[in-house]
Amino acid sequence: MNIYRWLWVSSACVLLATVNFAAASPQVDSSVIFVARAGHWQTDESHGSYRVVLWNQGYEHVTSGVMVEWIADAVEANENPRMLFTKTVVEPTFYSFREPKIVQLKDRVRIILSGVNSYEPEQEISCSFDLAPGGVVSTTEPCA
Repeated sequence: MNIYRWLWVSSACVLLATVNFAAASPQVDSSVIFVARAGHWQTDESHGSYRVVLWNQGYEHVTSGVMVEWIADAVEANENPRMLFTKTVVEPTFYSFREPKIVQLKDRVRIILSGVNSYEPEQEISCSFDLAPGGVVSTTEPCA
């Protein structure tokens, strides 16, 4: 094989690999202000981790929403983790939250939220939720 042809083919392969990588790169919404892996879960069928996503919306009265996800670990070497469940635990309505506190308990994870009422910023707000395998969310302290 001629050296110039080999260089051309090699360059084309590198360019295609770069383009494919760029096309596959995830895009994170600009309203997302916090994302964290929040402990592990396990069932007889699978295992994985929780992910907590906090986002803001609004302009004058910025409010926060909180979503949790159950992500199953990959089983095979060529497999990606899979999203099993997604649940919104707080809709962005009245509250503006700070970074959540995440506590790993024996068989569940507790998400503790604190912040303020967006319309009365002097009013502190707190609430908490427990996450369990199978997409289960339990309110342990309502937002107030």
